[in-house]
Amino acid sequence: MRIEEAVECMSKINLHRILDSYTKDTLKPDEETSRKRIISDRDILQDPENIAKRMQFAGVSFDTKALAFFLMETLLSADQYQSDEQTIIASVRDYEKRIIEEASSPEAFKYKDTAAVNTYKTVLEVALEDDVISDDEKRLLARLRTYVGLSLNDHHLIQASLNKFPKAGNDIHTEKEIKNGLVDLQRRGAVFHCNQCSGGPVYMIPEEIVPGVKLVVGIELTREAYGLLLDKLTVEALRQILDANRLPTSGKKDERIQRVRSADIQPSDALEVLSNDELYELCKKLPGVNVSGSKAAKTKNIIQHFDKLRVVVCDDTADSREKLYEYYVELATRDRENLLSNKVIKKDKDMDSAFEEATRYLFENKLGLSLEPMPGSEHADGTLRFPKSKELFMWDTKSKETIYDFPNEHFNQFRRYIHNSTERVNCFMVIAPEISDKAEENAYRLKTQSGTDTDLSLISADDLKWVAENWRSYATNGNFTLDVFNFTGILDRGSLKKRMKIFLK
Repeated sequence: MRIEEAVECMSKINLHRILDSYTKDTLKPDEETSRKRIISDRDILQDPENIAKRMQFAGVSFDTKALAFFLMETLLSADQYQSDEQTIIASVRDYEKRIIEEASSPEAFKYKDTAAVNTYKTVLEVALEDDVISDDEKRLLARLRTYVGLSLNDHHLIQASLNKFPKAGNDIHTEKEIKNGLVDLQRRGAVFHCNQCSGGPVYMIPEEIVPGVKLVVGIELTREAYGLLLDKLTVEALRQILDANRLPTSGKKDERIQRVRSADIQPSDALEVLSNDELYELCKKLPGVNVSGSKAAKTKNIIQHFDKLRVVVCDDTADSREKLYEYYVELATRDRENLLSNKVIKKDKDMDSAFEEATRYLFENKLGLSLEPMPGSEHADGTLRFPKSKELFMWDTKSKETIYDFPNEHFNQFRRYIHNSTERVNCFMVIAPEISDKAEENAYRLKTQSGTDTDLSLISADDLKWVAENWRSYATNGNFTLDVFNFTGILDRGSLKKRMKIFLK
């Protein structure tokens, strides 16, 4: 979500918190003026230097500073950099519990140099005496970790062994403290609280601000994206990375990947170990990545490739189509970089069938509708039935890298599907990545020439998925009705909201 989208879902108090992050105005503007002000000032909000300035934590306790970083890491790892409050709270508390539990294990520092751990522990203990880690102390600890070969994860484990993680007595943060931490990040202009979203309130980091926040937190790639990068490496490449960092090199590929991740080795440092030829071979495996240039250029291209990916973690035991659904918009737009790198599809030719399958999953599992059987091979991608009239609702998917303008060949194709049906088609819906205004002309023509007065609705994959995710907040009886889609022309977000308010009462 971008800044201009986020502010539309925010109340006045949350808008004012963002304004407070970079202005000193005592008199705050009204809600609509606040939105316009934030949008016009987005260059200030997204400037990396300004973000770094807003994110200075001078004089605050070490646990307050750590909490802010845990919260930002949680949102940076979330899908579309947004999450609801309870999920954030659970994520932070679970992480803190895990660190405390690991620190008590005799295996905690199994692969670490004992002298290095003891030296770092002594320095950290002194730094924590006043419950404040200054910026100078933070820089010193970071340099010491690099020198003795320890990671930030090791820092947290050692802190827990001192009985001071995340707070004195190894007490984890309370819900109230985490909520206060989220408010503080709003006042720093790093996190937006979109409390008026139709699907429920969420905290999020706007797309424009993400790069600057990553610099502050020190994250090159999210944990999930880094996992995808490491999975693309050969076993030999992983061995080299482990060896260069004085870590055990044996084990299966999955074990080596986990060891690299646990060691907190930055992606750029991991790739630096590999030769220029090895990076060239890796670039060749990645769709859309330039294979030419210096070693530094290749490293940058590889990291940027994985940084741009939208990584969604799906339950392995769930319906296999769930992953297709999660990448629904990417299937519609034929985003091969995301689809291939995330193993949503194996080859380009799989895109259309995957888009069709994801749409069937959407209608069945998200909207709770029953699909009708379709005899033969010459038919639309899917058929449903209006419950009252028993007439048919058909749909067809059209994936495309550019905007969809409803060409005449599709006009003839859809008209044929309608004419060949033995039962009246009440509505035919076309699902595409984005719909051009020109497409409406053929929609109206087809309604007239269908011979059955069939409505022809056009909808973007993004808007259809939005309906699938949000319709329950409009429904009073818990059921979805196809009347929402029974329309001729483009169904945009605004018209869909109005129709759901009317037909889902």
